[in-house]
Amino acid sequence: MKGTYRVSWISILYRLCFLGILSVIMVAILYFLVPMELATRDYLVLAVLLVWILALLRYWVYMLGMPHRLVCIEGGRIQTESLFSKREIPCTEIRSLMISPFYPGFLKIVTNKKSISLLSHIDGLHELVSFIKEHNPGLRTRGC
Repeated sequence: MKGTYRVSWISILYRLCFLGILSVIMVAILYFLVPMELATRDYLVLAVLLVWILALLRYWVYMLGMPHRLVCIEGGRIQTESLFSKREIPCTEIRSLMISPFYPGFLKIVTNKKSISLLSHIDGLHELVSFIKEHNPGLRTRGC
């Protein structure tokens, strides 16, 4: 049972639109504050703007680096693909699959080395879980 499983484009588009709106709001705030010659003594405003910019940059990198495609390979391995990287994970190294308790829209793949988060709206998620369980009967699942 091999296959390719993708995160639904609607789910990705929804999150990217949300990020885009937050980015446009940030640009609008900067556009209106810069002509007002925001004084350097306004440390609180500058700190809030800096935190917002850093949070947006981190979330952009997080969303674009998140796997959007999973390919099941013969021999019991899964290849995750994102815009930045491709990574192969043997099914025997996967300890658990679970829906994140704090962010229900995210699926967490916990391996022996690290955990990988991706959007939980995967076309054919049950077939993917069956493939992993076929090669790793001790797999724990929660919420999927």
